[in-house]
Amino acid sequence: MSLAEADESMKRRGQADVRSTLEKKRPKYGVDRPDLIFVCSGGGIVWIALAAILHSSGALPASLIAFVLVLGLVVVGVLELLLAIAFVFSSLIMKFRQRDDLLDSIDWHGVQSVLDVGCGPGLLLIGAAKRIAAAGKAVGVDIWLRRAESGNRAERTLENAELEGVAEKVEVRDGDVRSLTFPDSTFDVVLSRAVMHNLKNKEERQKAVNEITRVVRPNGQVGLILVDSWHLSEYLDSLLQNGVRIQKVSKPPRYFPPGLLLLAMIVGRKAG
Repeated sequence: MSLAEADESMKRRGQADVRSTLEKKRPKYGVDRPDLIFVCSGGGIVWIALAAILHSSGALPASLIAFVLVLGLVVVGVLELLLAIAFVFSSLIMKFRQRDDLLDSIDWHGVQSVLDVGCGPGLLLIGAAKRIAAAGKAVGVDIWLRRAESGNRAERTLENAELEGVAEKVEVRDGDVRSLTFPDSTFDVVLSRAVMHNLKNKEERQKAVNEITRVVRPNGQVGLILVDSWHLSEYLDSLLQNGVRIQKVSKPPRYFPPGLLLLAMIVGRKAG
């Protein structure tokens, strides 16, 4: 075997090893609000344990008030544990259904460019990248808050894109929904999931909607999944003011049992 043939053989083996490694790994899209899961699960255990200690120790006199106190501690503990379980359920199952529902509501014909605002590990971003043309580009921006999602960093997003086979279509950047750095009318589709509720007030939410609609092209589409559905009418008004025709609205409790409570979805198209 010549030196060139040996070198080519080593390259093929190296590529095969890389493919084998990627096939063994699975993309990781994180757990939503790991801080709340930790607090709720820990708090639930503490409250139930305290109730058990009070009940078994005889520290409280046998009375209706004591019974109500112990029962109240148990109820609070169980509710906190259920909330933690709901967040885990959302992270492992429901958010994938939400992603598919939103992406299925978008008209992907002719779409070449997508922006995912608050992309995190890439759940929506990579799903969108799979649906656009081979020459298309899916861009994700985030401020990468670790408390928002476990493993929330750009490197994880790019690794997931590699594992899902769309690395050449995916780009990630630092970015804030209130001040996007892209020129006007840059993207065919702008998406966002579970981001807007992190904004402090109505003024910031209005800025976010203004920016999302600014960077989408005329006749382009906007798709939002909202945790703070109590502001749904406000978001709808803001989108309409920015020239977006609302095509679909899904209100809670569509995703039941919920992990992230009170979810809503909006899909619209910007005027041409």
